Amino acid sequence: MKDTIKRRAFLKYFGASLSFAFFPSYLTSCYSKNRKIRMGICSDVHHDLMPDSEARLKTFLDEATKTKADFIIQLGDFCLPREKNQPFLDLWNTFKGQKYHVLGNHDMDKSSKQQMMDFLGVDQPYYSFDFKEVHFVVLDPNFYKDGEELIEFDNGNYLKHSGQSRYFITKNQVSWLQEDLQSTDKPTIIFSHQSFQNPYSCKNGELVREVLEKENERVGYNKVMACFNGHDHTDGCEYVKGITYVHINSMSEYWLGRKYKCETRYSAVINKKYSALKYVAPYKDPLYAFVEIELGNSIKVEGKTSEWIAPSPQELGYDDTKKGRVKAVPVMSSRNISLMNQ
Repeated sequence: MKDTIKRRAFLKYFGASLSFAFFPSYLTSCYSKNRKIRMGICSDVHHDLMPDSEARLKTFLDEATKTKADFIIQLGDFCLPREKNQPFLDLWNTFKGQKYHVLGNHDMDKSSKQQMMDFLGVDQPYYSFDFKEVHFVVLDPNFYKDGEELIEFDNGNYLKHSGQSRYFITKNQVSWLQEDLQSTDKPTIIFSHQSFQNPYSCKNGELVREVLEKENERVGYNKVMACFNGHDHTDGCEYVKGITYVHINSMSEYWLGRKYKCETRYSAVINKKYSALKYVAPYKDPLYAFVEIELGNSIKVEGKTSEWIAPSPQELGYDDTKKGRVKAVPVMSSRNISLMNQ
């Protein structure tokens, strides 16, 4: 399943009268060995929920190694910071290349944010890094709203509040993002757990979108190329005002809820050990993506296709369209995002 998303980027740089002296530095890098980056992305592994999460993660890591990924990144809801989960984190760390983490909401269900960061070895909840000739930014919308105050997730405190009160990004973080983007002339990719495009995800995502769009307007081309998020456990892609928003499906499952309880997929022993397993629809195979960036050309997303471990959500009568959600599918689509004028 492929779709091509047209970009109206770089118009001022492709005029015949313009010389290479006026090109953004990364466009001239098409003659550089650094123009290509291959990254492995997974999200919502949910080690504490899925009985085969280690096998799923190993499949991803084996492919990352085999295909020589430059780095890997997980977009949150990885595992709880427990001593018994150290072998799972150790498995992640077997990858020989660079590795990055994004905080997900469920990562703080049984701990503070600082405890989770200490477990992962992450210094800051939001940060940026450069790899070859691309700038990458990791953001953290794991705050809930209490009146006018935004409070960071801590030991599941956000679960006591309504969905409309969850998933906000702080103004301090948005200001940092603006300064960070202005400090680099490199093309940029944004990572987050919650989507800034989906209004059911980060509730004040428009603050981030405004910063990204204004940065592109300031420099005169689509410097911020794409945003990748997890959290929704859905497969999707939207192109909004020059920026492509890609939803990375869960590696493991789709959450259905108590109304769609099913105890026939796994044994009684497994269902007892993983108490929430009966409320999800698992994918037979792990879903993830490898993304190849070729500056001045395209971003290619290589996805995966699986099937449901029966019964499917549809067979259980699940309503995919409630509250505007995207249809549940055991798919992470392949896509070709053009970075050229077409």
